[in-house]
Amino acid sequence: MNSARRSILITLLSSNATVLIQFVASILIARVLAPAEIGIYSIAAVLVGMAHLLRDLGTGNYLVREPELNEEKIRAVLGLMLAVSWLVGALLALLSVPAARFYREPQVATVLQLLAFNMLLIPFGSLTLSLLRRNLEAEKQAIAGIGSTLAHSVTAITLAMLGLGALSLAWASIAGTLVSILIATAFRPAGLPWLPSWRGWRAPLNFGLLSTGGAMLDELNRGLYDLMLGRLINMRAVGLFSRAQGTVNLFYAVAGPAAYYTALPFFSRIHHRGAALDEPLLHAVRLLTGVALPFFGVLSGLAPLLIPVLYGHQWDESIALVAPLCLAAALNAPFALNGQVYLALGHPRLVMILAFGTVLIRAAGLYLIAGHGLIWVAFVPVAEQLLLIPVHLLLMQRVLGISARQVPAAAGPGLLLGLLLAGIAWIGTTLLQGRLPDLLLLALLGGLLGGLYLAGLRVLDHPLWPEIVQLAQRLGISRATRG
Repeated sequence: MNSARRSILITLLSSNATVLIQFVASILIARVLAPAEIGIYSIAAVLVGMAHLLRDLGTGNYLVREPELNEEKIRAVLGLMLAVSWLVGALLALLSVPAARFYREPQVATVLQLLAFNMLLIPFGSLTLSLLRRNLEAEKQAIAGIGSTLAHSVTAITLAMLGLGALSLAWASIAGTLVSILIATAFRPAGLPWLPSWRGWRAPLNFGLLSTGGAMLDELNRGLYDLMLGRLINMRAVGLFSRAQGTVNLFYAVAGPAAYYTALPFFSRIHHRGAALDEPLLHAVRLLTGVALPFFGVLSGLAPLLIPVLYGHQWDESIALVAPLCLAAALNAPFALNGQVYLALGHPRLVMILAFGTVLIRAAGLYLIAGHGLIWVAFVPVAEQLLLIPVHLLLMQRVLGISARQVPAAAGPGLLLGLLLAGIAWIGTTLLQGRLPDLLLLALLGGLLGGLYLAGLRVLDHPLWPEIVQLAQRLGISRATRG
């Protein structure tokens, strides 16, 4: 547990540093590139994101989850990584021109071709990074992540200012990958084989096919808006929706790496010891919703201030999309780690079935709603989550023995805080916007809401409070925070 907590702490700090770099870069890029240019890259990135998962073929999760690793298994995984990645990169390059014709945008082809080349490079660092994750070596993983992000951000900003448009983001991906490979090579464990093997693929392939199927469907779910809106509406709509969705996803950009980096190896170790996963998962739900639900509540109220301050008024149309997207994210938060638990139990098929059902619901909703306007599109994920909640609860009861009452009980304190802070944020924004400069008002409300959040955790005796106190002590903050 201590190693997991330490890894979570290091990954949380490093992910915050990474998000800060990305955040500053996104602000600068949003003021240089038009919504349509970002829309072009977003569509290409979705297609490449799914190709990345096919390229990995679940081998990273296999390395993390496998109880016993030896040289033969590692060489087999390396061979599988190289073969599949290069094949997928070649297919992506071949599909680039048809994709550009489908979206009636020639630049989609060039972006896809650059990202296909990037696909050929990635396997050279993937093996080492997966083993670092398995061993919970968060410090080394953090250095690789921050270094890659810096290279990506500096390249993207520089090329965007030079007028390369959507291509600047594609070249930035290549720069980030090259830096990641260099750092992974420096951290390569002694004795790790360099040569791949073309034998012994069956075990990682069998696990990876099911694991990758679910992961690819998850990736398709995340990118389905971009893919369908680009065809059903236009590239500007893709850019506006992507900006709102990216703002909401700031939470998972900050907290997600810490949660997901640790979740699979942590739950896998508990399962390998023969212990039940019900209480560990419920405790994780208490912690995650204690952060997520207040975050989404505050963001929904502050969006009219936040969007123009950060990105400029060319993105004002995305403000109305933020509140429904926050609601959808809040409904999903109590179940965000379920997929990792099912993988730890060796049930990747469940993850794939859930993801497939989500794809069907989302695609049908987008097809029926897109013609009515972008604001209605933002309510598609809300309806989707309302339909999926009973399914999640049923699976948790049958697979983990968690009753339908235990999940709302675990999420209840976070929900209470989220509703309270959302109301205060909305009232403050509504009454004071226009009377004070937006940046000043945002800072004042942010400070007030942050103080109220900490006070609420203390009053509710939320399990996050002792974690925050312990973090404060590790960072050298006064013991007075104990209250």
